[in-house]
Amino acid sequence: MDCDVDVLHVIKGSITLVLTNEEYHLDTGDTVTFPGREPHTWVNPTDHPVEVLWVLVPAASR
Repeated sequence: MDCDVDVLHVIKGSITLVLTNEEYHLDTGDTVTFPGREPHTWVNPTDHPVEVLWVLVPAASR
């Protein structure tokens, strides 16, 4: 996705966000922002459902 910023907010549960050189373990109520062009993935480290709000801030029009 071609965006400037990703914003990830955990509504319920736990999630691990994996970036190129870092990992963030996030729990309910945690929020993280990171560059949208940074390669990333995520994993649910538990057997419980996770609910997140993931916002992509688009790149400026050229």
